[in-house]
Amino acid sequence: MSDTSHWEQVQWTGGFDNETEFWASGPRSPLQIAVNTSIACLAFLGNGLVIIVRLARHRMFSSTVNRLILHQSIIDAITAVVFFLHRVVKDPIPVVSTENNFHDELICRFLYVDVLLWAMYVASTSNLVIISLDRFLASCYPLKHRKIISSEKVKLTGAIPWGIGLAHGSHFLFLFEPHRGYCRKVPIDRTLELVSSIAVLTVEYLVPAIILLYTYSKMLVTLKKKTVHPANVRQNFFRSAKENVRKIALLVDSAFIICWTPAEFEFVAATFGIFVSESVYEAFSALVACNMVVNPIIYCFMYEHFRTQLKGVLRAGLRRNRVHDGVLPPT
Repeated sequence: MSDTSHWEQVQWTGGFDNETEFWASGPRSPLQIAVNTSIACLAFLGNGLVIIVRLARHRMFSSTVNRLILHQSIIDAITAVVFFLHRVVKDPIPVVSTENNFHDELICRFLYVDVLLWAMYVASTSNLVIISLDRFLASCYPLKHRKIISSEKVKLTGAIPWGIGLAHGSHFLFLFEPHRGYCRKVPIDRTLELVSSIAVLTVEYLVPAIILLYTYSKMLVTLKKKTVHPANVRQNFFRSAKENVRKIALLVDSAFIICWTPAEFEFVAATFGIFVSESVYEAFSALVACNMVVNPIIYCFMYEHFRTQLKGVLRAGLRRNRVHDGVLPPT
């Protein structure tokens, strides 16, 4: 499968006998390391702060959507760590022996193609889709939402993104194999390669984009119909809800499209043998990771309720520090 957009190697090198294909990449530049480190730190700190606040004030964030958002932050925080390990710590040039042993198989099939990283990316996207579906049901079919959604089902739903991510990432295990000290692209029938590429593109990009666009558009239409009498308190609530949905819809859809489209476009081009430079690919790959940076901003930091709880947690922490330092807080 020509999943070139899913690994760092974009430089073509010929095989020893002109019958095999090898892939390699040079060392990362200081700029690439700095950018990747910044993205990983921002994503981990942002999502980590969301996790701390929501756990510290769990009674204030006990609704279904808040649990899903907490789960989103957990996924994105873990993804930030995996991204840092793969894009900063891991050597982009694999060390493979000529023995084709288990260690070589592990390097080429698991580490070389960033199996875990892309599994986490897809898990994050899947959870975003679940959040949008939950909000869609709550806004458009509130009675069905109350009847269908329960705490037990939310816990079971939490396993779905991980399952989709791992299932998606597993196909990378069959892309490369060790051969004569290199990681060689496994030969595959051209038709099967195209079918597999379409499947990858559909799972990673097309289905999530369609669901996000549809659910948030449908919510806007539904809420617009309900805001008929501005003087009514209930109608004012719907007007406020509509504004929030419009804000979320614009940001979530825009962030996903902006972060994922360049990498997916490059992936489609690579399927047909058109490859970009390493620096361009690194930029596209970094954009995908940026999606986990903006998620906590969209779902948490933009909202007054979260900011209020954040201030409360920070004040409580400062009071404890002052007590430990021997200074009593003001009464």
